Amino acid sequence: MSSLADALSTLSDRGLRRLLGARTFLRGLDYEKRKVVEEVGVNEATATGRVKGSDPEPYEVTIRLGGEGITSHCTCPAFQKTGQHCKHVAALLITVRNQARCAAKTRTPATERAAALDEQCRQLRAESARRQQIEPAA
Repeated sequence: MSSLADALSTLSDRGLRRLLGARTFLRGLDYEKRKVVEEVGVNEATATGRVKGSDPEPYEVTIRLGGEGITSHCTCPAFQKTGQHCKHVAALLITVRNQARCAAKTRTPATERAAALDEQCRQLRAESARRQQIEPAA
């Protein structure tokens, strides 16, 4: 998981509401629930996606995590007019957060299984080494 996804996975709805404003958060949440966020890509400091809005063409959305916090860009008219986080940005933020949380939940059991298998292998190697020391060569 990337630093951006890690950071977003820790944000509660309340934290996102503070960042985005209540109205923008709720509208973004509605978009996320309607599954209109597509082609989500996440790397260390950036997330991108396409969000279906009122126009026939989806809006291109970018989120960046940097020294100034979370910054965004959207091709929708509202963002072009105000330069502030819009509902499409909110939808992408919520989607990335939820995907990161889901990945963390599914990753934990696999990591635990892998650690348990590593421990079993270590024990088998140790047992095999003890047997070779005890049993005479044939």
